[in-house]
Amino acid sequence: MQFLPQMPPSRALIGGAWVVTQATLNVESPSNGRLISRIARCQASEVDGA
Repeated sequence: MQFLPQMPPSRALIGGAWVVTQATLNVESPSNGRLISRIARCQASEVDGA
């Protein structure tokens, strides 16, 4: 079993407010492939709101 660090939900600044997005992208270390973070991945509707 692989340990993944606990991370808060990814959020994006949309319309002046921090919004939890529908999807995320993993950010991995290029040296070892380990998970560093998860970032917000905005959908078209979320981009339109920004």
